[in-house]
Amino acid sequence: MRPHWLGLVALALLPHVIKLACYPAYPGFDDAFIHLSVADNFAHGKGWGVNAFEPVNVSSSPLFTLLLAAGSLTASSALRFGMTLSAAATSAAILVAFVVGRRTTPSARLALVTPSVFAINVHLWRWNGTVMEPTLACLALGAALGVFHWSIRGPTLRFAVFGATAGVAFLTRFELGLVLPAATLSLLLMAGAGRAAPGSLVRRCLAMALGFLPLALAWAMFASHAFGTPIPTTFLSKASSLSLTNAVTVWSILLVLGSSLGLPALLAAVLFWQIVRRRGWAAAMAALEPFLLPGLFGFLCVTFYAAAVPEFQSAARYLLPVIFALAIVVGGIIAMGLSQHGESRMHGRAVLGMLAMQAVAMLATNVVAVAPVLRGFPENYWRASREVAAFLAAEAAPGDTVFAVSDIGMLAYYSRDRYRVVDAPGLAAPSLAGLPRDAALEQSGARLVVEHYGAADSDRLPIAPARFGRIQSFPYAAPGLVTARDRYWLNVYRRDP
Repeated sequence: MRPHWLGLVALALLPHVIKLACYPAYPGFDDAFIHLSVADNFAHGKGWGVNAFEPVNVSSSPLFTLLLAAGSLTASSALRFGMTLSAAATSAAILVAFVVGRRTTPSARLALVTPSVFAINVHLWRWNGTVMEPTLACLALGAALGVFHWSIRGPTLRFAVFGATAGVAFLTRFELGLVLPAATLSLLLMAGAGRAAPGSLVRRCLAMALGFLPLALAWAMFASHAFGTPIPTTFLSKASSLSLTNAVTVWSILLVLGSSLGLPALLAAVLFWQIVRRRGWAAAMAALEPFLLPGLFGFLCVTFYAAAVPEFQSAARYLLPVIFALAIVVGGIIAMGLSQHGESRMHGRAVLGMLAMQAVAMLATNVVAVAPVLRGFPENYWRASREVAAFLAAEAAPGDTVFAVSDIGMLAYYSRDRYRVVDAPGLAAPSLAGLPRDAALEQSGARLVVEHYGAADSDRLPIAPARFGRIQSFPYAAPGLVTARDRYWLNVYRRDP
């Protein structure tokens, strides 16, 4: 086997080695169980919703949910199936990153830089092998980027294939549909530089729309008919209004992208400046043409999040496809800079040194901040949530409504249809969306309430102390990365007679 293939296999296996060594049982926090609840209900004829026979547009990844539904019917464990699917998508995305990088790099050895930048990443390690869609989204985006490169030098009909691939990416996560306007902008810039005729541009855009629209419209029509709206409740609960002043979101984006790509981006900037000095600004900018699409997609996606999301719960989960796209840009520029210098030993050592520093920083972050929390998740929050669900199943009368102050996934998945779950953001019941918590609680008519991040001395429900008293508590260590040493209680409250 050639050395670069050995390196690629090692990169494709790296996230799995980290997961198996550090947090093999981590499934992806509560949102994973929202996916599982919807998939299990749909697979068994109970409708597309968190609660049985209550259809609601709660999934922002229809393709992933459908795959989970298939696993729910065919696999012995839908949870294990979802974790395996995510792990397979991780390795496939790393391989696709190499393929895309190889199309813009004269050497297979240099093309390894791109998957290296993506694979040596603690955010990828954390979401690899979870019952969540981020790694599948990276794979779908990578496929779209690869098909776009393939389409550029071929007949117009190839752009219809690209549009269809973008449609699949859209169904994997809706914001990945931004790859279509990013592709249009890329073609416009190429036409402006004289590398495509105006008529050719129009035909290519029409072909992209021809491939994309059937998939996008099919889902929109289904969602509008089944749920009354094509917009998922997960989006409505996070994006109440557009604003360019979401400072918390912007800081989260900068933190995730900086920790992921800071060192490689710095080296890429140095090498690109050397290309500018050697070839001139115009030639250097022209050399960036292969990276227009991933760069523009990253920019549009970040702008969308900064404008639409007041605050992330798990920023890296949403930004992982952006990291993938920008890794292609950064890795490609590094490889291009090395090729300009004839793969000299000095520059090769600089790249290896950068990757080594990146690996040390990522491993240190994983060992110190991430692994202790994720490794403890099964015996803490997951265990406590299962105990709460069992307690509620015994306490609730058939058809009872349970109001979840925060998380609904595990309460719904382990309910065994003994009770229905609603929440203030309105994920499971859109009629409660936008209401204050006390008003949503009153409108829901819930007899039981679960407070997920409660205190030991909370004898009365904080949002409605006059009406609900505590009947049981379940302690656990905090599931977040910042408050890993804190202790919380899952408190169950019952409406007073």
